[in-house]
Amino acid sequence: MTTKNKGSKRKVWNIKKNGFDTKTSVAEPEWTKIGVVGVDSGTLIVGDPCYLTDDNWSTKDYDKEVCEGMGDYSRQVKYEMGHDGKAVLFSSGFGDGCYEVFAKIKDCKGWGKRVAEVKIVMIAEDDI
Repeated sequence: MTTKNKGSKRKVWNIKKNGFDTKTSVAEPEWTKIGVVGVDSGTLIVGDPCYLTDDNWSTKDYDKEVCEGMGDYSRQVKYEMGHDGKAVLFSSGFGDGCYEVFAKIKDCKGWGKRVAEVKIVMIAEDDI
């Protein structure tokens, strides 16, 4: 069970040890700015770069996926075999510009610090 303390950036987990519940307080990671991304096509893409630079991704694919197939605000790009997962395209807020990229960095036991979440703010609350 996870609860968040009011006015605090800490989460409390009940951890079962030797049949007893103990509460452990762990600091919740903050959003950290990791860079900016420039947009000139009005779209952004999330995907593994190796799938977009291989022989199976051409200018024809770019035109099909980005220029013709966006839909309302997003599009799932499929692998050549037809299943989901190659990438996700989405419209970038109000269009072209530079957008800040933030990440939550978590210290993972045995792995060290890792990116746990990524956030790109394209429409701020005061833009609405």
